[in-house]
Amino acid sequence: MLILLRGAFAAVSVAVLGLAAAAQPPVPTPPVGQPPLQPPIGQPPRPMDPRDFLPGAQDATRHLISEVEHLQGHLADLPGPKERELYRRTDAFLRRALHFQDGLKAGANREHLYRDFAAMDKELHELTDALRPFAQNSRPLQRDLVALGQADERLHFALSQGDAAPERGLEVLHRQIHALAAEAEEFHRAVHSVLKDDRHGAETVRSVEALAKAAEHLHKSLDKNATRDHIRRDFAAVDKAWHHVARHLNELPPREHSFLRARAQRLDAIHERVFTALGMEGERPRIVIPFDRRP
Repeated sequence: MLILLRGAFAAVSVAVLGLAAAAQPPVPTPPVGQPPLQPPIGQPPRPMDPRDFLPGAQDATRHLISEVEHLQGHLADLPGPKERELYRRTDAFLRRALHFQDGLKAGANREHLYRDFAAMDKELHELTDALRPFAQNSRPLQRDLVALGQADERLHFALSQGDAAPERGLEVLHRQIHALAAEAEEFHRAVHSVLKDDRHGAETVRSVEALAKAAEHLHKSLDKNATRDHIRRDFAAVDKAWHHVARHLNELPPREHSFLRARAQRLDAIHERVFTALGMEGERPRIVIPFDRRP
């Protein structure tokens, strides 16, 4: 479980609140398939109407359930009693997720959902901790764990949409920066694997490596309760690296590497959430997804 920040980093909350309230930037449109974005921290709170967050939370829960089922498919192929036990634990978590899904309906109490999610989140972290040793020599399982973690963070974000409480805003920011670092590292692995022997892809590999390092540095700064200015400077470095990555990806042949572009969109959605929460200024880069794939 992630812990709410204390001490020096509490200054981030006050500063971000003031900046966002003054700037009042427009809420960006999320990529297709992602839950709608919450207002930047510090903007006037929207009414705590379940209709504000329920559609995004329902969609994110369906995505989480899908990722759990995908993980089960891989676990079903593993022999041994320990693997069978992990399969049963995964099945038990799936039942909990389905029960949580049943509670996402009109009239749902957000605080009750927060408590249910916290219990589910704890169980998921315990499950992934138990799975990690088995994933050390299995890239499919490693990808499953990353995807499951990102689905969990997406659901947390969707549940929090429209909740202007400073404590919730800090929790969202902390978890999204953690997700950004994890996804950047996973994206680096994917790009290196696909483009390492492509002489035209060398610059793309280097730019993604720089992005992963900048995102990990940001994550470490957050864990050390860095000041507000420090966090924004570190994220500015991530943003700069992301611009380079987007440029290189958009320069790839339009009918090639659709897998990498799709993975980049996942990273882009997280980047946008952090960008908005910190009240950053300027244009964000976009990954071009060519729709016409005819020969």
